[in-house]
Amino acid sequence: MGIYKVNLYKQLSHFYVGRKDYKNAYNLFIIGSNLIGSYDAPSRSGKLNSVEKELMMARKDLELRNDRNKLIFVSVLLIILFILICVLFQLFRVNRKSRKLVEQENDRIRAELEKLTDELAKNNYSEKDLSRYNLTERQLEIIELIKAGKSNKEIAAELFISENTVKYHLKIIYSLLGIDNRVRLK
Repeated sequence: MGIYKVNLYKQLSHFYVGRKDYKNAYNLFIIGSNLIGSYDAPSRSGKLNSVEKELMMARKDLELRNDRNKLIFVSVLLIILFILICVLFQLFRVNRKSRKLVEQENDRIRAELEKLTDELAKNNYSEKDLSRYNLTERQLEIIELIKAGKSNKEIAAELFISENTVKYHLKIIYSLLGIDNRVRLK
């Protein structure tokens, strides 16, 4: 506001000089000059500089905080990524171990199945073995035809009986021999 007053006194001084009233022009010029001296431009400039410095410091502080927050965010993201990789690696290892265990179990079951198949082939029901089960002549005929690879329909046609009768005889044979299907008869 002080600069406006100084300018006002200068303008009034010029106005009075233009009217040739030198006394009022001189007095207004002196008042304006005194106001210029009282107007503290360097102090105000210093205050502006200090405000500007404070703003710059606040801006740098904000930038530092922003950089620190970015660093924290990236660090947390990297830690989460590392943990995720570790978990995936552990899952991979567990999966690989369980797959090996399943393969071993499959191999064991396969070996046991082959062993049982071999035993079954060795213990194939022959004529001597069947004699101890007190089977009828018709049941023995049906067993021989099954060993020959004939179906129930073919057996029924050859023996001149119905398919249901063949099924009935097979049911009795299975229960006497303690087996559950015709494959074990072959």
